[in-house]
Formats: sequence, C-alpha cells, structure tokens
Amino acid sequence: MHAVMHTLRHPSVFGFSIVATCLFALFSPLSAEAGTFYVTASSARTVDQIAEDGTPLPNLISYPSGTNTTGIAVNSVGTILVASSVNNSIYSVTPGGISTLYASGLPNNLAGMAFDSSDRLFVTTTDSTTPIGVVSSLGVYTALDIPDFTSYSATNLVFDASGNLYVANTYDYAPAYNPHSVVKLTPTGAPEDPWTPSVFYDFAVGYQPGGMAFDDIGNLYVASFATNTISKILPGGTLDGTFVLSGTALSNPYGMTFANGNLYSVDFGGTRVMEITLGGVASVFSTLTETPSFIAYSAIPEPTSAALILAGVVGLIATSSRRRLGRIGV
Repeated sequence: MHAVMHTLRHPSVFGFSIVATCLFALFSPLSAEAGTFYVTASSARTVDQIAEDGTPLPNLISYPSGTNTTGIAVNSVGTILVASSVNNSIYSVTPGGISTLYASGLPNNLAGMAFDSSDRLFVTTTDSTTPIGVVSSLGVYTALDIPDFTSYSATNLVFDASGNLYVANTYDYAPAYNPHSVVKLTPTGAPEDPWTPSVFYDFAVGYQPGGMAFDDIGNLYVASFATNTISKILPGGTLDGTFVLSGTALSNPYGMTFANGNLYSVDFGGTRVMEITLGGVASVFSTLTETPSFIAYSAIPEPTSAALILAGVVGLIATSSRRRLGRIGV
C-alpha cells in the first residue's frame, strides 16, 4: 500500500509504474490457453460447455419453457448465437452466460447457423418455404434468393474459405436436387443478391447428410445421421474413398465442427461428443448428461482470474492518479 501511495503522489513514478504494469501484463498469462466447445441440447433447453481437453464445464445457460436450443454459431469476437425453433427466435449469449434476444419472428423450424467472413449470420430451417436466410445485426431476416429452392429443406450449413455456402439437403423436399445431397451456393454479390446453386455431391438414398465441417485445406466432411458415418469430399466435389472410420462407432452423428486439427461431432444417439482424427479414428471426447444437437467451437479464451485482477488494479491506479494529477493542476 505504501508503494501505491508513493506512486500516486509522484507523477514520474506513476509513469514508470504504468510502463512496468504493461510489461508485466505483456509477459503474463492474461487468459486461459484453451478455447471452448459449445453444445446445444434441444430438449433440455441448455447450452453446454466443454473444455478443450474434453472436460465438461458448467452449463453456459439454461432457457425457460417455451424455448429450446438448436443451431449455434460463434462470431469472430466470441459472441455466441443460439437458435430456438420453438419460438422462432435467436439469442445472443456472452461467454459469461448473459443472454439477450437477438432476433424474433423468424421462420419456423430453425436449425443450423453459420457466420460468413464478415460476421453475417446465416440460418437454415427445415421449413420448405423458407429454407435459408441471413439475419442482420439488427435482427432482420431476409430469405436468400436461390433459384429452384422454393421447395427445399435444409438442416445445416457451412462456409468455405472463398465465401461459398454449402447446405445439407437432408429430406425429400427438393424436386430440383437429389434429396440426399450437399448443395453449393455461390454468391453473386451481397447476401440479398441471387445465389447460384449447384449440387456439390450426391449421396446414395438413405445417407441423410447433416453435420458438416471443412478442414484447413478445403476438404468437406459430412456426417450421416442415418448411416452413422462421416464422408470426406475433396475440394473438387469427389468422394475420398480412402477416408474410412475406425475406433469407436458413431451413434446418429449430427452437428459437427473442426478444431485443432480434428473433427468433433455430436452423437445424438450416444449423448456424447466424438473426436475424429483426419485419419478417420473416432473416440469419445466428452460424455454429456443431455442429448446434444449442434456444436460450435470458440478459440477465443476467457480471461483468467489473475487477468481480471490485474485489469482492476491498473484501472484503480489510473483513476486514482488522474484525480491526484487533477488536484495539482496537471
């Protein structure tokens, strides 16, 4: 305390103190090294958290009756958006578990969500009349203009590095396309401009694609809820037949994400999250207490307690010093 009071009484010492504090902060661990996985559990109306080593963490948030939790996506600054298909709404959640309404009055049956490189939120629904749309930061929904997609059901979506949007066409609502395909949507301008659709890959009848994720070199991995498999599609749209799953069998895989060089898929039938190497070896990553639906990963770590204390001390010193300097006319 004597040292702090001495600092506040002597502006030159104050300046040195701030420099020293900043150097300390620069070389100190201000945050946890690992990111976090977020998993929605629709029937339980929760968002679960899993540490990067697979350790279950306390639920991020639980929602009241009249809602549920389906699609989930994390933007570039770590804000988490969660869809509720029961009341056709999307909620914004901080990593600290504070939830606010982001958008309401959306189409029925909200499912998967994804951000593009500009942090614009895209959503899918299993409603054949409004399959895919974009939601502005003000919560305004605009259906995408996609030729021949007026009768279509989409369960999940993911962007590639070039800004193309890939949609899992799971059910039998798309007369213009194989109902067991991944459809590629190429933008022609802004999200409100028409999108050019093409079939990226056709699966055999009964495959039922759902969860999708790209790896670092542009390969697309697609999970099949019905066949308990994951397929690897090369950037040119051909199947990599050498990718074969081994290890622990999957049980109704659904949502999927790519993180730290591996795939992570929720097992709807196994109440767990599976880790799958790019060599196809599957193992149990984390066991849950609720049936999972979708998964997202945030590489943005949360501040440690030490970092928060340090920030508070710096703020206290700066505030006190401003008051002191004001009194002496500086």
